[in-house]
Amino acid sequence: MSKASPAVEEKQENPLVRIVYDPANAPIILSANGMKALARIQGIKCIETVRQMEAASQVISETQVTAEEIERFCDTLREAVQEAAAKFRVIPGMEDFAANLTITRWSLRQLIKDGLAERKTWRGNYLAAEEEKTRREQLRLQAEQDRINKEAADKDAAAAKKAGAGPQAVADIRENVLQTPAPIVTSKAAEAAQNVGASVRYGYSAKITDLKKFLLVCLQNESMFNTLKSAIPDIEAAFRTTAAAQKESFNYPGITFVKKPIDVGRRS
Repeated sequence: MSKASPAVEEKQENPLVRIVYDPANAPIILSANGMKALARIQGIKCIETVRQMEAASQVISETQVTAEEIERFCDTLREAVQEAAAKFRVIPGMEDFAANLTITRWSLRQLIKDGLAERKTWRGNYLAAEEEKTRREQLRLQAEQDRINKEAADKDAAAAKKAGAGPQAVADIRENVLQTPAPIVTSKAAEAAQNVGASVRYGYSAKITDLKKFLLVCLQNESMFNTLKSAIPDIEAAFRTTAAAQKESFNYPGITFVKKPIDVGRRS
């Protein structure tokens, strides 16, 4: 009995699939730069002072460049695979052939991403804390200035009234004194952040801390109730697991138990 030869030889080279780098050792250079960048970003252990923030920002900026180079490498590799796949479309039966590349694992790439994200979070938290300290100090100075202004306004108004000034003139004197501004609080951290191109912004989210109170609000507020409807698929997914475990004993108000036949036929 003759044995059919395989359609594709195991060691066969195909000239349609070939990726060339310029220079040839480009991946080696990129990997070496990546390892250096990773060591530097992991060397940042905390950001709690202006000096630490400035030094960390320099490392973050340089590491970001390497991270972008790694992503460009992945993109060009992906494009090369797509272009190679397109060459097969001249073959009858493969006119719509397409292929892509998924980077399933590359620890160096992920560690650099995680290191950058973590240090940026540290920097953002530091700047936010400094911003809050500045805000509180400004409020304190403003409260103190308001107290000083009121005392001065009362004193000046009384002196003007005693000197024979009319009601409007006295009111104007009082208003002018009350408008004396408080000293402006400056932040060294904010100034340093601006110099290194760093800034902080805020993301907003919400989480449920008291489910019973939340559900009560939803039942009493149509807008909130309609918002809750968007979570129905996730809620149903959780109860599908419960239904599979409890089977016919599953019985909850407002939830319909669904039993579907499933063909589990096996090969004879």
